[in-house]
Amino acid sequence: MKNSLIAKILFTFILALTNLSSTLYAQERNLKTELLVYILPDSLELPPSEKGLVPLDRLGKYATSKQLHSALVSSKASKIGRAFPQWATKDSVVIRSDGKVINAPAFHRVFIVSFDSEKLAENAITILSKLSSVRFAEAHAEPEYDNDPSYLNGSQWYLNNDGRLGGVVGADINAETAWGLFTGSSAVKIAIIDSGIDLNHTEFSGRISGEAHTGDHHGTLVAGVAAANAMNGAGMRGLDWNAQVISKKTSDNNGLWLGDNNVAQKITDAVAEGANVLNCSWSFANTLSTTLRMAFEHAYSMDRVVVATMGNTGTTQKRYPSGYRNVLAVGATQNNDVRSPFSTMGTHIDVVAPGGVNSDNTDARNIFTTTTGSGYTFTAGTSFAAPQVAGLASLLKGYKSSLTNDDIRQIIRLTADQVPDMNGETFTTRYGYGRINAGRALQFINDPNKVVQGVSYGGTTTKTNLSAWVYTGSNWNLVSGTYYNVDRYKVTKRVNFDVPFCSPPVVWMRERESACLSAANPNDGYPYVAISNVSETGFDVTYYTYFVRYNALGQTINKWVPATTSLSKIAYTAVGIPNEAGTSGSIMGESLICSSNSAYSLQNLPAGCTISWEKSSNLSYVSGQNTNNYVVKANGNGEGWVKATVYSDCGSVKLPQKTVWVGTPGQPYDISGFPYNGLQFPSNSYLNFIAWALPVEQGIFQYEWSVGGGTILNGQGSPQIEVLTGNATVHNPLYFDVSVRVCNDCGWSPWLWRSGTVIDNGGGGGSTYSIFPNPATTTLAVSISESVNSATQGTVEIQPISSIKVYDKMGQMVLNRNYPNKPRVVQLNISHLQKGIYLLKVNDVESHTLIKD
Repeated sequence: MKNSLIAKILFTFILALTNLSSTLYAQERNLKTELLVYILPDSLELPPSEKGLVPLDRLGKYATSKQLHSALVSSKASKIGRAFPQWATKDSVVIRSDGKVINAPAFHRVFIVSFDSEKLAENAITILSKLSSVRFAEAHAEPEYDNDPSYLNGSQWYLNNDGRLGGVVGADINAETAWGLFTGSSAVKIAIIDSGIDLNHTEFSGRISGEAHTGDHHGTLVAGVAAANAMNGAGMRGLDWNAQVISKKTSDNNGLWLGDNNVAQKITDAVAEGANVLNCSWSFANTLSTTLRMAFEHAYSMDRVVVATMGNTGTTQKRYPSGYRNVLAVGATQNNDVRSPFSTMGTHIDVVAPGGVNSDNTDARNIFTTTTGSGYTFTAGTSFAAPQVAGLASLLKGYKSSLTNDDIRQIIRLTADQVPDMNGETFTTRYGYGRINAGRALQFINDPNKVVQGVSYGGTTTKTNLSAWVYTGSNWNLVSGTYYNVDRYKVTKRVNFDVPFCSPPVVWMRERESACLSAANPNDGYPYVAISNVSETGFDVTYYTYFVRYNALGQTINKWVPATTSLSKIAYTAVGIPNEAGTSGSIMGESLICSSNSAYSLQNLPAGCTISWEKSSNLSYVSGQNTNNYVVKANGNGEGWVKATVYSDCGSVKLPQKTVWVGTPGQPYDISGFPYNGLQFPSNSYLNFIAWALPVEQGIFQYEWSVGGGTILNGQGSPQIEVLTGNATVHNPLYFDVSVRVCNDCGWSPWLWRSGTVIDNGGGGGSTYSIFPNPATTTLAVSISESVNSATQGTVEIQPISSIKVYDKMGQMVLNRNYPNKPRVVQLNISHLQKGIYLLKVNDVESHTLIKD
């Protein structure tokens, strides 16, 4: 007896060490007499040495906010401690599987505040919620496992309904069709966030890890529906035959809720352990539970699918976690496709799945599944509808791993069957989008359909200034409140598919990856966007992005929400049959045509397609008009093109034209630093000139320069040369000219010639100023350098700046600044200039080439 007791104590101690956050306060904890409080930084900091709950009389040295400390005292709080004792600041940043850095929940800022009575805890919510240092103060949720137990031996009609027991043929989730395509992947993991699972049950052999049940069978019932083994000679099969199962317990050994903080930790642990799908067959309605919402939002941001039950109240009610945004909310139906009488209803419902009839344990119309002790039983409730959806989500993820959580949610909704009681409506509060159809869901993403995932940035913008904007959300690192002097940008765009479809595809937006605000309701901060005018080639979108200047306190914000107009984006998915004609890619062939024949072809030309070619007038047709070997030759000089139209069974596609150059290059159209004739240059100056030629399609590989009245120092043969002008002290002015021509494989272009004069500047001495940096982006430093006057035998001259002028490549002045004080150094703002090459002149004499980056 004594040895048994010692072993039990030792086991309990080891268990506590393995799950510290779940049991740290177990001996003294009463969930009804404590609150979870999010306290902002710099208001309260508990050092790591403080373990467990700290008595309030020790809090004074840790509470830097006197207002917070006073409120805790006046509310008669007794103790306070970290709700997540193992969670540190560093844990609030994680790396997703695609390498992106994700902000995890700031659980290190959530504290447990305990009281001596439930009434004190209830009253304290109002007191603490008013503090500026408190983001939320709330009681724990009081969830119910959504289970109306009914036990009777029978068959799994919900997978394949043949009409027995008064059911309707086909009132099932069409599992047989789904299994004909795919039965699951061991690379996918389903987390059952519940009461624990019988880890030794034969239906999970070799595929389960995590926490075992301690008396409560609910988690085992749920797990069997989602992922029991198949073809193993045992009693049943789950929807996904091969997925790994992770068991996370939400209750203690006595079947009591562990508390919102501990369950939130279990959710984030499941995400960290790689769970692709999380099933929560429980619900509560007494409180929103911000702590749990943070955990579910983290799961969503990490690209996980979360499935939860609507509940078993039989009424219209918003329960959680199914009421949280981006959680798949599941109701229940009977074997005749009519809503189960216990299934909760509401506008937030997504879909339904079979859940049984009632609590009569002699009724064989309920759900057959696994139970503890390696047994099997019938049961009923939305608890057993939800894991069918979780199993379908894992099948979809395993079948096509590129699907995101937004994709999976939309596919499940889009492929659901509208049951008769929906009366032809697409959505109802009783059934959502209908009863799930696993076979139809997998067929939807199977050949010949293709899943195309795209991203589109920016668009056409219209700006409106708002004197005030009321923001009700909490996304994009912006807290809810009123903001002032806000610019709202309406962004519209026609998004074109890279490859067209044979008919308009089904298109939806992947909200998690998008950076935009809904035009219909931008105030809540979510990026759902109405997609309209879907055609074979694209669709229209309209959304908003904001520039916020001030908050309600008058503090400067100067923040884009969610992104600048150019970086605003929508991520979308389109599913349909692609027009194979559009998969041929770009036209292959030479970009330069001289005297010999040139052939053009397409890559990946689909079988059965035909081609029609077109060409520019400076090309002559040789052969191959309707083949994949189109041959032309030169018939003149200049820019030309080749086009192809590909025809398939579902229509034609015009491919982007290939631009070519025919013959010798065209004359360079300008010389930077010398935009027009007649310029004057100082004697003995170092100058840079750049040849502006036509696009690279000319095939230019050689430049030839000629300079009169100066010397080429370096750069001959390249696009840019450095020149030293002649000495104009003898011949003043000295005539000066620069010429350039270019060459490709077909020969040389005509010369481009520019002329000017070199004037005496008092003896010269080289360049008299410098610019830095070059290329420049926003600001340019122009400084005068010292020069030596040879006429005065080395006297150092300092030539101040009196004016600066900038010319574009067309010779138009785009900037003119005068400096009466004649400084030696000037900081020049060029942020308003477009990218390009400019001529910069100081004091109307010396010129430098400026590149705006």
